[in-house]
Amino acid sequence: NKDRTDRALIVSDMESGPGRAIMGAVKFPSMRAVAETGDPQLAYDMGKIAAQEARAVGYHWTFGPCVDIVGNYKNPIVNIRTAGDEPETVIEYGGMYMSGLLDNGLYATLKHFPGDGYSDYDQHLTVTNNPLSRTEWDATFGKVYTKLIDSGAPAIMPGHISLPAYDEIDAETGLYPPATVSKGPLTGL
Repeated sequence: NKDRTDRALIVSDMESGPGRAIMGAVKFPSMRAVAETGDPQLAYDMGKIAAQEARAVGYHWTFGPCVDIVGNYKNPIVNIRTAGDEPETVIEYGGMYMSGLLDNGLYATLKHFPGDGYSDYDQHLTVTNNPLSRTEWDATFGKVYTKLIDSGAPAIMPGHISLPAYDEIDAETGLYPPATVSKGPLTGL
């Protein structure tokens, strides 16, 4: 029965389509390449096809889109995985991809909260830092997350990224904690 609610939730990272998770599925270019076309409809179509192919083989959810902002082109994680270096571009293309996913039955996940793209390091290997002030964060990442949450984003993936502007130094370590384990960014923002 397709409508059963007691079966497993099948999830994968398909921010560039299902072709890297499902043999024979479409492998799309990066979100940055899509944004460079100047046609946001392509981001929607990419999300639509990703959702259709993923749902056809039983997936329910994807870890995408990447809605980071490229503030440092040397960033090893998001420099081509996100739409660009302006919040409006990220909102437009990330939002269209998310809509394509959601409209076609695949849950989406915005990532990497509170925002990657400014570090020289890989947040999967070490805690990176989002260096923006509160005013800068609110005008960039805050704007992106607010708009996309208001547009129906069902989930957000926190990253191993500290946000000193909205957090406190951990008394034990003497460091700002990553958002993945920090109450300040996770519940305050």
